[in-house]
Amino acid sequence: MSRTKEQNEKMRLITKEKILSAAIYLFSEKGFTATNIMEIAKRAEISVGLIYNHYRTKIGIYEGLVQEAIKYLTEEREMLFFDASPLEIITRFTDDITNEMARNDEFSRYMLILFQPLIAQKTFEWLNDFYSYSTKFLEDFARLIESGQQKGIFKAGDPQAMTQFYIASMHGLCSLQLSLKEKFRAPTTEMMISFLIK
Repeated sequence: MSRTKEQNEKMRLITKEKILSAAIYLFSEKGFTATNIMEIAKRAEISVGLIYNHYRTKIGIYEGLVQEAIKYLTEEREMLFFDASPLEIITRFTDDITNEMARNDEFSRYMLILFQPLIAQKTFEWLNDFYSYSTKFLEDFARLIESGQQKGIFKAGDPQAMTQFYIASMHGLCSLQLSLKEKFRAPTTEMMISFLIK
């Protein structure tokens, strides 16, 4: 019995997730340059040919990861404009991240490989799109902090510097999670945003 169009699409998405998950692990463990397609296929438990059905090159896989990050940033940016207080929005955003970190280390691996210097030195339109989305996200986050300051919810300070501190803290935690492995304890949302709240 042949599969339906919906079943084929579901299988395609599952395979794509396996490939990207395997790539995240290997790129973070070995680095982008030292990882090859055969290793990604082995870790994903699929054939090399099946990988090539989805991605023509290793750079194509990395592009797939970046496109997923752009999708995530777009969704998270939309969250920044919810009809809620700045504190509620930042709390919800931070909850998402701390819950991901508490679940497993894939989020941390993913965040760290997005900024691997060997990739970042190359110029690709999709990579420029990612940096553009990242910049817009940081600008919106700073505006949200500024709004919270004007409402008397957040401490005074440069909103951009506070945003950068928040993001750098997240990035540092991602690195720490990979170093400490099972000894890592994800911080609570309250810990992460305490520097902001009056």
